[in-house]
Amino acid sequence: MRIKISFFILFFISTKLVLGQGLILSGKLLTTKDSLPISYGSIGIVNTYIGTISNESGDFQLKLPSKHNQDTLVVSAIGYKSQKIAIPELNQSSNQIIYLQAHTYSLNEVIVTNKKLSAKDILRACIKNIPKNYPTKKFSYEVFMREAGILDSTYAMLTESVANVLDYGYRSNIKKNRFQLLEFRRSNDNRNFNWRTSLSEWLYEKNGLYECVKNDRLKIKERNNNIENKEYYKTIAPGPHRFLCEDFLRQIDAKIDSLSYFNNQLIYCISYTSTKGTHSTDCKGQIFIDKSNKALLEVHSRTYINKERLRSLKKSDGTPKYKESTITDFANLGFDGENYSKLILKYKKQNNKYYLSYIRVQHNGTSSLGSVFSFNNFKKAYKSKWTSNMLYQDNELFVTKIHEKPVKIKWRKKMDRSKELYKHELPYNKSFWNSYTTTIRNPLSKKMASDLNHKQNLENQFIENGK
Repeated sequence: MRIKISFFILFFISTKLVLGQGLILSGKLLTTKDSLPISYGSIGIVNTYIGTISNESGDFQLKLPSKHNQDTLVVSAIGYKSQKIAIPELNQSSNQIIYLQAHTYSLNEVIVTNKKLSAKDILRACIKNIPKNYPTKKFSYEVFMREAGILDSTYAMLTESVANVLDYGYRSNIKKNRFQLLEFRRSNDNRNFNWRTSLSEWLYEKNGLYECVKNDRLKIKERNNNIENKEYYKTIAPGPHRFLCEDFLRQIDAKIDSLSYFNNQLIYCISYTSTKGTHSTDCKGQIFIDKSNKALLEVHSRTYINKERLRSLKKSDGTPKYKESTITDFANLGFDGENYSKLILKYKKQNNKYYLSYIRVQHNGTSSLGSVFSFNNFKKAYKSKWTSNMLYQDNELFVTKIHEKPVKIKWRKKMDRSKELYKHELPYNKSFWNSYTTTIRNPLSKKMASDLNHKQNLENQFIENGK
């Protein structure tokens, strides 16, 4: 039996030539069937790290230096056949609709050759091939990071930064990484911390860039043991670890959902659910692995409120441990009424090795405090039953350049990882940001732009805070 998988994307592109600055590509990715946005699709120059990711609304914007005006654009997303488009062929004066062709393959032919492989077998092969698929020697990369702080449902703080990261390879502990801040700008901070939260921010202060890079699931890092699982972790896997390791496999149920295409390569789509969560939260997600070389390509995961588990807990007399109102309060602590955190992680191939490409992490709390203090005023948050005065974080990191011959970061120029990113002092370089063409310049969402510009123009905030 042959199964036909047909996908079409409406890809609206508007192009704009900017004198002396190259080309700006703006567009929106939609499905033809129901006109829904395509989130986290990749749009970029072939064989380079110059590119962008479509946001949750399918919108994107890419600024290109003039030297790339004759290059080729590639559009790709998991489940779709990639398409290459010569930039000179794009209509310079109007939006365009470009169809990604339908793809057909025999599902039976794929399954027969892999019928003995389980999801965990594939994940173990992925772990085994880490030294072959990912760089084990020192390298560096340049990143663009956007850090947004949210108060209730309003964007209250924004930082954008460009930095160099010196990485000692995927066999090294992430604590060895060095960071150098190159350019930086910030909005006003309207999160309105009370003195207790301000004190906690100072005591537990952390660098948001470092905390974001720590979400690289292949890097070795120190285990963050919670109280409930501390003894368990000491028994089975003490010391530094990777997220993707045998310990992780022992704590999940996993299954192969399907086989799909990404950049014309077959990939495994594996879903997993944790079996050893805390008393109130669990973790689930999807892992995407290249079929041919077992390289990890993407991770989509979330930590969520396990309402059913809370309802199942009983006191010694057999009565429910938590009232339904208390369970609702737990859920309200999540940044969207359910999830404590969400993660999107992507890797990209360059010269036969895969490197970190993109991270988006959303969670309650702040970059420094995580979920320890996810409110700006405890009394007010408690009285509202956690429906107001709540803090959330939304961070995105784009890798824009890979240097296989690493760029050195001198000791005196490295960033302080214990200092909150917002507190770093660096003059606002307006000419740099206006001409910065080697990075992703995804547009702010309409809501983010509206919230941040509400009291004062955002550009004026950058100028005043960068003096």
